[in-house]
Amino acid sequence: TLGSVLVMLFFSIYVFACIGAEFLTRDDKLLHDSNTKAIISEKFSSLPIIFATLLQFVLVDGLADIYMPLVMVNPALTVVYFGLLICFLSILMANLVTAVLVDDAIQNSQ
Repeated sequence: TLGSVLVMLFFSIYVFACIGAEFLTRDDKLLHDSNTKAIISEKFSSLPIIFATLLQFVLVDGLADIYMPLVMVNPALTVVYFGLLICFLSILMANLVTAVLVDDAIQNSQ
């Protein structure tokens, strides 16, 4: 059902938020650059703020403002993290929600 998809989405964002808290906030390259340090302190300072930032990624809203400066400073870490985040949360979850809605529509029409 749609409720189970929302629960899975919540826990997936939570897992990515925990990973981001561990890896992005402790990366020396990102913390030494003034531009990325400002992004880290503004968008990745606590778990609820990271959660809200990752919700932007799920909705694909304003990704370049966060993503591009981080990728320019540390491509390996951020491409893997944000690449998995975009592929898993944005694309797979959108397809899962669509599948649930189509399945419900088919069941209601019968």
